Amino acid sequence: MVYPGDGDTVDTAVQDLGDSVRVQTILPDSQVDSFSYEFEGAIPVARADGGVDLVRAAAAPGGHFKTIVAALDAPWAIDANGDDVRTAYQIAGQTVTQKVFVTSETAYPVVADPKMTFGVGIYLSLNTLEVRVLALAVNSMATVSAAAGCVVLSERIKVAQAVPWVKYACGAVGFNPLMNTLKALPSRVAADYTASCYQARVPPTQPAWKVVGSSQCVPLNQSWTW
Repeated sequence: MVYPGDGDTVDTAVQDLGDSVRVQTILPDSQVDSFSYEFEGAIPVARADGGVDLVRAAAAPGGHFKTIVAALDAPWAIDANGDDVRTAYQIAGQTVTQKVFVTSETAYPVVADPKMTFGVGIYLSLNTLEVRVLALAVNSMATVSAAAGCVVLSERIKVAQAVPWVKYACGAVGFNPLMNTLKALPSRVAADYTASCYQARVPPTQPAWKVVGSSQCVPLNQSWTW
């Protein structure tokens, strides 16, 4: 479906791909070099690959999860000659703007093609105590089937309050993706984790884990390790 501009705005073609949509935006001339999307009810989070995740807090045990309700692929743009044009997303509040960096050699029209995929996964945040407990639990696990994996992981953690957390995580993304993310923890030595909060994306990006601000994790005295 094509949504024509009014002369001051860009033309937009939307293609439904089932679990995703492709939005082709056509910049007719040098008067327009950016266009924006505002997302209500979700917070845009920049990814290292240039894409953007749209996240919202999940009603999950302990507040450890943010649901990725949709994800924007890394942006691209090409001009009328088929040459790549540099482009990037810029985030301000709940608005994502795709900026296209044209030059004197850019041939118009320019087509920018953000693709949005829905229901992607979760962000998992662990405070210092939680990441230490999980690192030790993963280190003690042998190969296990997906069917039994969530039960075994709960047993290895040896903290009763963690059972709802494990059930939620397994239900949200499945045991294998969860375990692959936990196995990507940079160390199995608990003492190596000294930051207040660690976060990973499931399914993972690179690097799989990063240190984030303490506000992204629950306080130690509200943790399931307490």
